[in-house]
Amino acid sequence: MKKSFIGPLTPDDVARIANVIRKGWIGVFPTDTVYGIGCRGDDARSTASLFRIKGRRLDRTLPLLIGDWVQFDRFAGAVGRKHRARLEKLWPGALTAVVRGGEQVNSLSFHCQKEGTVALRMPAHPTLRLIVSQVGVPLAATSANPSGGREALNLSMVSPAIREQADWLWSEEIKMNGALPSTIVDITGTKPEVLRRGTVEF
Repeated sequence: MKKSFIGPLTPDDVARIANVIRKGWIGVFPTDTVYGIGCRGDDARSTASLFRIKGRRLDRTLPLLIGDWVQFDRFAGAVGRKHRARLEKLWPGALTAVVRGGEQVNSLSFHCQKEGTVALRMPAHPTLRLIVSQVGVPLAATSANPSGGREALNLSMVSPAIREQADWLWSEEIKMNGALPSTIVDITGTKPEVLRRGTVEF
């Protein structure tokens, strides 16, 4: 039976969601930007299911949500001092940073890596960050809409097909004026390269 949760979550809800994520279950949940669909980032079978459910092209690497700086330091390689300072100023927030993979990056699904890099984001949603921290590994996540479709700000906006294929659902409206994705910036070089403009200026 599909598990459903209604925000604001209780500590018991948080523990239950973290537990089903550890099992490799796929869920639909709110972030600080748009609704997402995701699973633990080190489970290749689950990450493969994300591509199928969303209709995502296999050459598009899945970004990762992290819960804290401990996870960042585990999965990200060396980052320039200025880039690190900027991340510390903007995170938690709507910014995804493409970085070189760290020493534990090989434990992640190959769907979350591209040529030795990973895309990490620390969302400005305290409960979501707490869940990811409790899981212990980053959450492979993408927006909960069919590829090319409209992003969702509440669970009812997520397509019935996606909701039906998910193992668990978390309903909590995102308080935004419009659905805007995160900014994506590549900081693997000396100068940052903006790959997608969103709500945050790097």
